[in-house]
This record gives sequence, C-alpha cells and structure tokens, in this order.
Amino acid sequence: MDWWKDTIEEYKDENDGNWVEDEGALQLYFYEHRTVKVVNDDIVKKVIAGMDKPQCDKVRYIYHRVCNQITDAALTTIGDHCRHLTTLHLYKCVEVTDEGIAAVLGNNPKIKCLNFSHCEKATSASIGAVIEHCPDIEELNANSVGLTSLPDNIGNLSKLKTLDLYGNIITTLPLSIGNLPEDCKLDFGNNPIKNVPFSAIEKGPTAIKRFFSATLKGAAKSNQFKIVLLGTGEAGKTSLLNALIGQRKPLTTKIQRTIHVEIREFHMQRENGLPSIKIKAYDFGGQETYALGQSQYFDDNGMYILVINADETNPQVFIAHLQRLQAMAPNAVVLVVLSKIDLL
Repeated sequence: MDWWKDTIEEYKDENDGNWVEDEGALQLYFYEHRTVKVVNDDIVKKVIAGMDKPQCDKVRYIYHRVCNQITDAALTTIGDHCRHLTTLHLYKCVEVTDEGIAAVLGNNPKIKCLNFSHCEKATSASIGAVIEHCPDIEELNANSVGLTSLPDNIGNLSKLKTLDLYGNIITTLPLSIGNLPEDCKLDFGNNPIKNVPFSAIEKGPTAIKRFFSATLKGAAKSNQFKIVLLGTGEAGKTSLLNALIGQRKPLTTKIQRTIHVEIREFHMQRENGLPSIKIKAYDFGGQETYALGQSQYFDDNGMYILVINADETNPQVFIAHLQRLQAMAPNAVVLVVLSKIDLL
C-alpha cells in the first residue's frame, strides 16, 4: 500500500471514518475529539502532502472545526496540492490569517462555499481574496470574525446566495452590496451599521439598493417613529401610553388589561413649527403566554420602553426582558421607565 494510503487509513481509523469518498470526490474532515486530541499543521501536511496528484485532484471538500493549532502553513499545503476544492470550512481556526486563506483561494477558483467564522485573525482582506479568486462563490460565512468593513466591490459576487456576517463590527455597507443577487440571504445581525436601516437589510439587496438610490436623490427623512412598550403585567404600560397620547384620565383597570398586543397610532406635536411626528405604538401584554406571538414585532428600529413597577424587588423580572431584547433586537434603543401607580 502507498505511504499516503497508510497515513489516510491511520487518520481514518482515529477519526471514526471522517475520510469520505462520494462518487469519486473526496471529503476530508479534521477536528479534535476524544481519540484525536490535537489537529495541527503536521497532521494536515502528512495527509495532504503524502497523497499523489490524482488523489489530490479528487479532493472537493475540506472541513476544519475548532482546530486551534492549524496555521497558514497547513493552508498553504492545501493550496499547493488541492486545486479543485468546492468547499472549505475553517470554523474557529483561530490562528489562520488572510495569507493562509488567500493561499487556498488563489489555486481554487471553483470554491462555492467558504466558512471562516470565528477566525479572529482574518480581516476584510479575506473577503477581497474571495472576490478576486472565487467570483462564482455561492455561500460566504464570516460571522464573529471582527470585520470592521467590506470591500467596495463586494457586489461583484453575482452568484452569491448566502452572506453571513453576523456578529462583526461593521459600521458602513458599501453601495455595491445592492448589486448582489435579489434572492441573496443577508445576515448582518449584531453589527453597529449606521448608514442603512436594518429594515432594509432584512429585505435583501434590492431594498438596500432602493434605499441608497433614494438617499442619493436627497429623499426626505421619515417623520414616522415606532415605540414598543414592554414589561410585566400591570406594570403600567398602557397607562403610560395613554398619558403620552394626552388622555386626561390615563389610568386603566385590571379589566382593561392588554391582550397579546395593541397597536395604536397618534401624532406628537413639535415646537417651532416643525411637522408633527406620527407615532406607531405597540403596547405588549405582559403575560408570558404572549411572548412568542410578540416576537414578530421586534427589530432594531424605533425605541423600546421597558416599564418597571417601582415596587418590584426581584431584578430578574426586568433582566429577562433586557435579555430578550438583546437576543431579538441587539441594536435597539431601550428606555427604562419606573412606574408608580399612585403617582400617575
């Protein structure tokens, strides 16, 4: 048996069958578990460099998961020997940098799927390498990397179906992102993006393009505003909303408690002759049974007013609401209001 086959069989035995041949295409899996305590550059080189060219040409899929000792040296070996990859996963390979990723992409223009999530030493230069070397890529996942920006020409990825950049620190989206395919699924959650509203991002590239187009034409700012009142039952949310609307007797009774959610619209007058602001208020019922149905109204737009009974002594009562907001609307503005019923 050839040397590379001995190496592969050894690795295969230790990894419970993580060497897969599917209709002539080879898939390699590298990850640490109870029998393989460490996956490092030497193991990757031993498997890859020991294969002959016909075998290397069959490799289509390489998967690394939480390989903390994999570095650019291993990726350079992969790039030098494997020239027909379609999928490369580098999930939580924390020592990998832009140089190693580019070493693979430069020799593998047919890559359709790339995942370098949690590779914290990578930057937007790796996105640039994708654009330069793999223009037909369909799935790009780089969440929680620490990216601060995107290349201006990211819109050149004309076949992209999924762009997952959740959990980075991107503040500005380039204009060309509106040129991505209309059905491309975007995930920019938990990014402090300032130049495009998340309501447009959630609708996809076409909506972003329309937003940029309207902005460039000098479209006027909207005079509509969304507020959401949430908190436990009988905390005083509806009474507070009644007061904001201007009702003379804002207090409500138990019989008048909110069921699920009540949506109300009103105008708030402004000074100095400025046009009034149209407020759309979502008054959430505070009972836990309503929480699931209310999730559809959460996004990063508007302001969330968390109403807390001033007599409440258990901090978990309002911490649970803050945790819910952090999970479902991480970039939302939150105003905490203490309510004292006998002072309303």
